[in-house]
Amino acid sequence: MKRTTGVLLLALALFAGSLAGVVVATLRSETVATGVTIAGVDVGGITKRQVRERISPTIKQIRSRYVVLQAEDKKWRFLLQELGMSPDMDGAIAKAYAIGRRGNAIQRFIERCLPGGGYKKLRVDIAFDGARLEAALDGVARRIERTHKDAKLRVVGGRFLIEPEQSGVMLDVAKCARDIQESLGIGNDEPISLTLIEDKPDVTAADLRPIDTRLSIYTTTFSTGKLNRSHNIGLATGRLDGAIVKPGQVFSFNKTVGPRIGKLGYREAPVFINGELTPGTGGGVCQVSTTIYNAALYANMEIVQRSHHSGPVAYVPKGRDATVVYGALDLKFRNPGTAAVYISTGVTGGRITAAMYGAGADKREVEITRSAAIRIPQKVFVYQDNSLEPGARVIVRDGYDGYSVRTYRTVKQNGVVVKRETISKDRYLPLHTKVAVGPKPAGDVRTEQTPDVTPASM
Repeated sequence: MKRTTGVLLLALALFAGSLAGVVVATLRSETVATGVTIAGVDVGGITKRQVRERISPTIKQIRSRYVVLQAEDKKWRFLLQELGMSPDMDGAIAKAYAIGRRGNAIQRFIERCLPGGGYKKLRVDIAFDGARLEAALDGVARRIERTHKDAKLRVVGGRFLIEPEQSGVMLDVAKCARDIQESLGIGNDEPISLTLIEDKPDVTAADLRPIDTRLSIYTTTFSTGKLNRSHNIGLATGRLDGAIVKPGQVFSFNKTVGPRIGKLGYREAPVFINGELTPGTGGGVCQVSTTIYNAALYANMEIVQRSHHSGPVAYVPKGRDATVVYGALDLKFRNPGTAAVYISTGVTGGRITAAMYGAGADKREVEITRSAAIRIPQKVFVYQDNSLEPGARVIVRDGYDGYSVRTYRTVKQNGVVVKRETISKDRYLPLHTKVAVGPKPAGDVRTEQTPDVTPASM
């Protein structure tokens, strides 16, 4: 018994010594453990540098590998590098070198000495450049994507004609990038199917079918002789024509028409700035927003946002204008009806006409009234300008009177009043006249009398 125990202890001592020797040898060795392969290439028993040389032909083959992407009935072939992908040689070498050098002494011994196992069969992972991959997919997207087309409505001779919608197709670039990485990560050589998503129309024929009557119409006039202003009016009405406002949806003038800038075709024409008419890009567009505003009032739209001009305008009664400034002041209204509202705008000669169409069940009798406008007189400010001739008098700025006014709306259904509301309380501040006078003539001792008010027309 004692002899057997001694033999076992001796065997254990020898094993421990061997184990220790292997571990020490492993820690000191610069070679990869035996039995390790990278992409099927045996790299056991050689150094990192030798591993790199041995697997270089395989890495070159991987780099020249084509990836096939498929969508619908189309296919595209890309080199890995064209998709921003490359074989991770350094990563594969690092994994090979780590075998037999990780964990405790026993784990290192087992990994080092066992002849093989799945953990010794390594593949070359693919490194991804996400930006390049998405850029390549964007190029594919441009070839297959189709933008949706909304249903459209036209009113011709009292008939309501509907052009049906068409769905579009979009490439889900983010998901496709993930799918490609996962597919190549498991060594898949089959064509990779790209994920397409439906680009659904915002307006369908079903949305437009209930529209069967005109809810309102409003017209303002302008001078066609002011060419730039007329041009801007035509651009804005063209962008508004055909707009659809679904039940409960809020219409935004600025979102629908877009910015009024030169590169979109707008020209310079007078605009109100701090009460004065000053040249600005897009002058005249506020008359379009005003025309739409009044059509919205008579169509019983719920006014969400509206601002009056700093001074009264000539093309609508006081309290009925609506100024807009892209990014600052907007005209917004909500459709409170049960059906969509179709907006039709157009210019004929010097007339802007806005009409709104909807379901007969949503039509109401609307009356717009105003309080008497309370005049806020302007003042005349006179100051001396020594650059003028003695006794000279020059009107530097013509002013105008301001006004305070309230606007009301009464809504009836079948002759019965269902709503009375105050639409707006507007206060147009006066613009004061400025007069420059030259120095007094020599010997003139008279005192300048400044009138309180000098009416000025716009």
